[in-house]
Amino acid sequence: MPKTFTVHLYSWQTILFLALFNTISNFHLWKIVTDIPQAGPFEQGLFLFSFTLTLFSVLVILFNIILVKHFDKFIIPFILIANAAVLYFMDEYHIIIDQSMLNNMLQTDVHEATDYFNLSFFAALICLGVMPSVLFLCGVKTEYKKFAIERKQRLLSVMASVLCILTIFFSFNKTYTSFLRTHREIKHEIVPVNYLDASRALFAVAPEKRPLIKISENAELSSVWRNVKVKTVVIMVVGETARAKNFSLLGYERETNPGLRQVHDLFTFSNVSSCGTSTAISLPCLFSPQTRKEFKTDLHQENVLDIIRQAGFKVVWRDNNSGCKGVCDRVEFQKQIDFMPSPYCQDDICFDQALLHDLDKVFSGPEDK
Repeated sequence: MPKTFTVHLYSWQTILFLALFNTISNFHLWKIVTDIPQAGPFEQGLFLFSFTLTLFSVLVILFNIILVKHFDKFIIPFILIANAAVLYFMDEYHIIIDQSMLNNMLQTDVHEATDYFNLSFFAALICLGVMPSVLFLCGVKTEYKKFAIERKQRLLSVMASVLCILTIFFSFNKTYTSFLRTHREIKHEIVPVNYLDASRALFAVAPEKRPLIKISENAELSSVWRNVKVKTVVIMVVGETARAKNFSLLGYERETNPGLRQVHDLFTFSNVSSCGTSTAISLPCLFSPQTRKEFKTDLHQENVLDIIRQAGFKVVWRDNNSGCKGVCDRVEFQKQIDFMPSPYCQDDICFDQALLHDLDKVFSGPEDK
């Protein structure tokens, strides 16, 4: 049998190698770092070097914390493969990874998620994640010293890294203060710090485990509604977030709303802002009592649908996308399989027209308002 080549590394050497590999892998950061206004080539080069050293020190601290004996064969491949996927999406779609983005990714349904998986994604995943993981698993053996010695070495390594970061920051205080003020998103750009921190924040305290804040207890029908004898059905359609500047109804030069323009009594709101670009933020915010600035995703409380239901109306949420993001948790929920078969559904995918299928039967009860 052919001999296999194995590199024996002490844990501190593995940590330094991982920190160096991840420093180089954060190639998208260099576009941001070189953007220093009113700085010459020498100042930019000096700042780039100091930032690289700072990033390396941060990653050394991180891997000193998460690299654990007996679990390194799971931790390192996970980090490498996750890094490859995150770096691809950040570079391809120009996104940052924070708690809201991670939450939105986890709540994306299968049909929507498969649109992002293509040949370039798998190529990046294999080259930057799978192959390095295989090389590590087959060709690297990490050796750990006794616990007391290992702890002492790691403590010294962390202290040296912190000292390096502080020295650099105070040496380039004005430059870093200006840079961090201009690029507040930088903490969400550093892989793997960004998605590990986002995961920690997302799963620290799940909103569902907190007591539900009720705001609908005193909701009741007004005298006007109590005297209405005719059944009233209100349909609210919630679609994808769209830019107002691309709506012809709001002055865009191209005709982008030909169907809506045919509605003679249509009213268009011209001063509206979404709470976010992700569904996981914008949808709950839309039905919450908070303003755009006050809204927080970790607040577990009732919303407009709870108030309407408590007042005596029947509320039904029909969905053909990735769910209501917690908005309809306490009202009747119908996913697309509930209103199939429909001529507008094909291969488990339903177009928007299917949402109207048999809608009259939903509100056919005599008690339904």
